[in-house]
Amino acid sequence: MTQVPPPGHDEPVGGRLPVEPNFIAGRAGVAAVGFMTLGVAFLKNIEGAYRPGMLDRWYYAATQHETATTWSAWCFTMGVLLLVPWAAGLARVLGPYSWPGAALAAVGAMLSAVGTLLPFVVVQMVPHGEAANAETLLGVALAFDSLFNLVFGAAMVLLCFAMARDPKLPMWLPAYGLVAAVLTMAVVSQAWSPVGADLVLLAGPAWLGWVAVTSWQLQRLPAEPSE
Repeated sequence: MTQVPPPGHDEPVGGRLPVEPNFIAGRAGVAAVGFMTLGVAFLKNIEGAYRPGMLDRWYYAATQHETATTWSAWCFTMGVLLLVPWAAGLARVLGPYSWPGAALAAVGAMLSAVGTLLPFVVVQMVPHGEAANAETLLGVALAFDSLFNLVFGAAMVLLCFAMARDPKLPMWLPAYGLVAAVLTMAVVSQAWSPVGADLVLLAGPAWLGWVAVTSWQLQRLPAEPSE
């Protein structure tokens, strides 16, 4: 005889309760922050990484630290790709007003994943001695990273306006996100300006912290989208 679960209880699937999509999206955001943080840590001894006018130093340091460069590249790639389910989870919770921002964040993350893998390509696939080709690829990686900051920062602005309409979220969250978004968009200048590259030291922790907080909020919000 099949037992019917009492009202208000989810029916077990395979002996377990189904996992909430919000929980999955929230954990994806937390994992994204973790991978991105690891990616930065692996760059500790890579002089010139993601800095304009220092591609030759970046190439030399990368070839001297091939393992760290490889791990950094893959951690960054995993981190940005995990922003896709995180953005989808936000869109599901916040409703139609968040869809443009979530879509922009997902597109920016997928484009960024192309650039974050290029240092791995340089140290593992480009023959040593072909510095010109390697530095060109590293320049493309820098350009893609700059573009990601511009696109993701714009996506944050759109998502923050959607968050401001949701009474279930604290008002400080979109306010914090807007500040982090402005800093993040300014990092687009790292492609040509050392000042923009230095700004990453503020913008990076700011937007990663915002993603972490929104991921925690995702896991506690109901699955139904906001009106």
